[in-house]
Amino acid sequence: MTITTMHTGSGTVMPLPSIPLPIINRLVVEGETPEQSWIVAEGVVPFEATQSAAEWAAEQWSDVDVGDARLNRRAVQMGASMAAHPSRSLPQQMGDRATLRAAYGMLNHPGVTLEQLSKPHWENTRQAVGQHEVVLFVQDTTELDYTHHPTKKGVGPIGNNKGQGLLLHSTLGVVSGATPQILGVAHQQVVLRRPVDQPRPK
Repeated sequence: MTITTMHTGSGTVMPLPSIPLPIINRLVVEGETPEQSWIVAEGVVPFEATQSAAEWAAEQWSDVDVGDARLNRRAVQMGASMAAHPSRSLPQQMGDRATLRAAYGMLNHPGVTLEQLSKPHWENTRQAVGQHEVVLFVQDTTELDYTHHPTKKGVGPIGNNKGQGLLLHSTLGVVSGATPQILGVAHQQVVLRRPVDQPRPK
């Protein structure tokens, strides 16, 4: 069983990569706040479900390259911590203040991009696709809402154009069947919407 989608308080859905998890006997796992919940697809089997979180992360990010060997190792460590506790917040996943500070340092590093961190997993997913005759590529767009961070730069209108944020378009590889198998995220693209001048009323 694996978490396959995340619902935010606004009703948006985010597909997530295959993450090894113990069997969960209920459908909804409470999120960090009442507005959040993890939706668990019962009966869905992750790719290589017998792996531990650390083994899975080491396999998925073995080829990660952000230009610094220390950051490469940190990416693998972060992936393992996130996979081990997917429903927790980043501070809870990292475990202690020093590790959390290091994680924020990498995520805020000007030389580290989403593509650099995600590409190894994308490529592993695509390789796994080749082992199956038919694979569904399920796509979804999620709103990343930064409305309550007014000083944030590099964002655009979302929703009814009153909010500020980004769009994240994700493609999830799924093998259909009586027991669907989640292969992982095949690709993600961040989309910045530009404001459109509203025509003046006549």
